[in-house]
Amino acid sequence: MVTLGRFLIQKLAEHGVREVFGIPGDFALPLFRCMEEEGSLRLVSFSHEPAVGFAADGAARCSGRPGVACVTYGAGALNMVNAVAGAYAEKSPLVVISGGPGRDEMARGVALHHQVKSFATQLRVYREVTQEALVLDDPATATGWDMIDPEPDVADYRSFTMRRIEALNHALRGLPKARIRYHLCWGSWHGPHVTDIAMRDIVEIMLRVDCQAYSFEAGNVRHEHEWRVWQEVKLPDDKILLPGVVSHATNVVEHPELVADRICRFADIVGKERVVASTDCGLGGRVHPQIAWAKLEALAQGATVATKRLWR
Repeated sequence: MVTLGRFLIQKLAEHGVREVFGIPGDFALPLFRCMEEEGSLRLVSFSHEPAVGFAADGAARCSGRPGVACVTYGAGALNMVNAVAGAYAEKSPLVVISGGPGRDEMARGVALHHQVKSFATQLRVYREVTQEALVLDDPATATGWDMIDPEPDVADYRSFTMRRIEALNHALRGLPKARIRYHLCWGSWHGPHVTDIAMRDIVEIMLRVDCQAYSFEAGNVRHEHEWRVWQEVKLPDDKILLPGVVSHATNVVEHPELVADRICRFADIVGKERVVASTDCGLGGRVHPQIAWAKLEALAQGATVATKRLWR
């Protein structure tokens, strides 16, 4: 399975990045470990965060490629703000990657020595000095079920997961909901998935996430039938659904008419202006690039067909 760290390294390399400037530190250590194992990016280490930011900025200006700075959470990233602000003002392509506390730390409410005011303080600061700042999170609400052996009681698992949703909402405080999407999936591995937890058992938990839109698998043979859940569960008035209507689980390219059928099922229940067609999960690395593009083309064609049906 491709980890988030390896995926980031792969994408950086695809965009021409050859080196990463940084300081290894607690929350960022997993990514540094991935870089060491992969060997595709040269790590240039410093002992002071401002130097990391200025070096990455300078490399970007000299090479024309994105400059990448990698530091740890809180004291690390906040100590680099001046350099990041300068790069932003000069329109230099600087990418900052910072580690951060996981859901377990947030759920326990531990007193992190790098934390300033709240878990989200760093994100708010960086929104002011960057073109875009976001948090990459692990959509483990559904997949976490499969990771626990022996299989837990559904009620216990819901309680276990709610603590993590509460921690996530704590981190999202003050951020505009209209810019937040939450993705829920059952994992992208090619297997039988007969032990997946049912959507009906976790849909209410998903809806507790403080965001505007919810992305979830709805285009594969194990979970497509769960569109019926929305006949029983009321979608809050200010929420939007992003159901997967093409899937990473098969190399077969969905027919546009089937894609339209899938879109219309949801639109007929929650309203045609509250559904945005999406993919089950990320297609990259799971199907051949040509197949991925063909699926996205089918998605667009199917959405066009659905639009004509719904607005006729």
